[in-house]
Amino acid sequence: MQSKLLITTAVMLLAVLFAVPASSQPGGTGSADGQNRRAEMLEKIRMVRMYSLVEALALDEATAAKLFPYLRKHDGTLEKLQQDKQKSHRALRAMVKNDSFDEKAAEKHFAVILKADAEIAETEREQLEGLKGILSVEQRVKFLLAKPSFERKIREMMREQRKRRRGQRQGDGDRGKQGKRNLDGPPPGR
Repeated sequence: MQSKLLITTAVMLLAVLFAVPASSQPGGTGSADGQNRRAEMLEKIRMVRMYSLVEALALDEATAAKLFPYLRKHDGTLEKLQQDKQKSHRALRAMVKNDSFDEKAAEKHFAVILKADAEIAETEREQLEGLKGILSVEQRVKFLLAKPSFERKIREMMREQRKRRRGQRQGDGDRGKQGKRNLDGPPPGR
């Protein structure tokens, strides 16, 4: 029974991972295309999580049917908190890049990041507590231990996605006259 669930999950994962993106035109994160790419990436993340957890926790279908909807309940909250953190991190990196430090703005971003970290920790604590009614003690231990490995896979997926997107932008000339870089000569001056 568990192998059937694992195979089904693996097939779904492969279908999502190798699906052709709905649109290959790059757009900003606020554009419709950027939102589509984000939605596609989130679905891939959920599929990787599902596959990883079915495998790591040896889930049967009944338990999986309870677990994944429960985990999805927290996804929106965690995603929003991560986005808030990322936005503040980008703003702080821009300060460093521009060598322009606004103390009030920096303090505001520090507060956002610290608050988001605290809320993420609290949401994850609540999530783990709620798993008591779904998973055995052994499965909860494995869930907690599998989480860093899963998160590492997700970071790798996102890094690969960004590389592919950058490669498409450089290769298709969509960034004005920059187009493809000549990798044989010296890098352009700054």
